[in-house]
Amino acid sequence: MPSPKANRRSPMGLGTPQFPFQLANPNPIEYNGGEDQIESRGLVRQFPTDSPVGEGLLVLGPFDSTTAINLRFSALQATDATLVTASVNLWFLHELTNPRTSDVEWLYAPMAYLKLAVGTNAIDPASKIMPRPAGYGSHIWVDDIQVVHDYSLNAVVFTKALNGVATLSIDRAAAPYVALQASVDIVSGLYVLYQEM
Repeated sequence: MPSPKANRRSPMGLGTPQFPFQLANPNPIEYNGGEDQIESRGLVRQFPTDSPVGEGLLVLGPFDSTTAINLRFSALQATDATLVTASVNLWFLHELTNPRTSDVEWLYAPMAYLKLAVGTNAIDPASKIMPRPAGYGSHIWVDDIQVVHDYSLNAVVFTKALNGVATLSIDRAAAPYVALQASVDIVSGLYVLYQEM
């Protein structure tokens, strides 16, 4: 059975396979209630579901164990003058199974805590993939990803891109899923894009 990554290979790739970025959330994260303490999430009995409004949570994957992952972010602003920032928790989401039963549970393993800030590179408001909903003045790429805490033993690498598009790279998917929780400024929103390599 082919890996999930193989199913998303771009037909444009020649030689080295090319894997396009994908939009993780068709609707922006607008949660501004503050992120959880990253260590507060542990073992859960049910697989978590996306909750971009209720708690700013997205689940990315499934990934195979050889996958590297790149993340990029864009922010919706109330006006052109708003300087959106956001806080992001990242966890590896591990599957736990009991060999004697059919029980499956899930374990959050802290990966990183991030702070995001926007630049000035705007996204075309007519974009069909990353639309700008009514009520927002502008849609701008995040150009600064600050890794405040890295719990991954240096598996996380980030780039700054002055007024460009910053990228956070995870050198190997240590679990089949990555959970992300974002809390944004009031009257703002966040899109998340990810790429498998």
